[in-house]
Formats: sequence, structure tokens, C-alpha cells
Amino acid sequence: MGGDTRDALQTQPRVGARLIKFPLGFTPIEMSSAGQGKYLEVLGSSGSKEFVTAYDAASGRRIVQRLLPGATGGPLATTARGVWVATDNLNNKMASARYYQGDQLIPSATRGGYPFDTSLYAGVGVIWLVDSGGQGSTECLASSTGHVRARGGPLGVGYGSVATYAGRTYLLFDRDLTDYFLRVTPSKRCS
Repeated sequence: MGGDTRDALQTQPRVGARLIKFPLGFTPIEMSSAGQGKYLEVLGSSGSKEFVTAYDAASGRRIVQRLLPGATGGPLATTARGVWVATDNLNNKMASARYYQGDQLIPSATRGGYPFDTSLYAGVGVIWLVDSGGQGSTECLASSTGHVRARGGPLGVGYGSVATYAGRTYLLFDRDLTDYFLRVTPSKRCS
């Protein structure tokens, strides 16, 4: 997305040809596909307000925009049926994980009381909740309800440091002056 652009582009993957260009009307922060590629979820801001906007991925038509009840920097954790986003409460320095379901982004689940710098990442059928500062626990949440399936120790990984590929979850983090890249073997409750 980057730069000063406020447009989203749909391109042909093999040759990079532009298929659709549609205006956003706000400053984009992050974008992710949802609904098995049917929708684009765009985290954005205008002034001091932040929101998630759902678009039809084929046409670029804006479906709905939901104002977020607090600041966030992302990342978005999308599922087959919606999107999770962590929001920060600037007054009490706590975060909440919020789930917005379907193309109408209906508020469906909320979990609160997390450290201020909590991030959410999509896993294989689960959502990983990670405290980037390494103070709070790491949790594996059911992707549609937010129920905790398993809880582990703090990881302290930075933004964009959890990835899922071919049914496996990977972490990128550092301790002191050493960077680590490792594959995570979650408990059976998270797989």
C-alpha cells in the first residue's frame, strides 16, 4: 500500500497488469484478504479515528466501514468468516481483541485485559494473541469465538513476526543481540 496513495489496486498476478483501481478516501495502514479471498479488509485512519473497511475484492465496491473503539496499528488477523483486530485503550494502557464477522463486519466477540502492545495473527484455524513487549502470556484463540484454547509464556515478538505457511506456524524474534527464526509446535488444543 505504502507512500501517499489512497487508492487500492487489483492486479493480474502473472504479469502485474492493473485490473481495478478504486479510491479509499482515507489513509490505509494495512490490508488483508478475508472470506477465502472474496473480501479485502483495510485498516485505516482519518484524523484521530481508526476503522476497518470491507471491500468486495472483485469489484472494489465498499461494503461497510466500522469505527474501532480505540487506537491500533494492526496487524489484522483475518479468518474465513471475518477479521480480528487488537485495540488499545489509551487511558488504562490495556488492549482488547475484537472480532468482526462477515462482510458487514458485525462485532461478534471481544476479549479484554491484555497488555497495551498486544498483536493478533492468523494461524491454522486459530488466532495467535501475542504481547509484543514480552510481558503478557501468548494465547491461542478459537478463530470465531475468541475462547482461549491454550495459553503459554510470553514471546515478545515484534509486529509481523508470526506467519503461517503450509499448515505450520513460524516466529521471528530476537533476544539480546541474536535473531531467531523458528517453527512453533503448538499444543494439540491449538492444532
